[in-house]
Amino acid sequence: MAKMGRPPKTVKGLANRLPGCQAKIILDALDANEIWTKLLNSNDERIQLDALKYLNDRAFGKATQVLAGNVEHQHRVVFIAAEDV
Repeated sequence: MAKMGRPPKTVKGLANRLPGCQAKIILDALDANEIWTKLLNSNDERIQLDALKYLNDRAFGKATQVLAGNVEHQHRVVFIAAEDV
């Protein structure tokens, strides 16, 4: 049965509808190193920066973010590493 609604018009919209098995087939056919090299050597500095930020986030994790809340209702947050679970 066909899905209802408008077709996605953005890459993100298309990616959200792409099953994981199809994404793997596409990625296996690509030369990821060549693509990252092209992105990092792009003439557009915004593309270079976005690619570099993405790679840094993947390699070292995203920077921590400040949690804000009401001091009258304090909550304890504990993070457990995946290998400890």
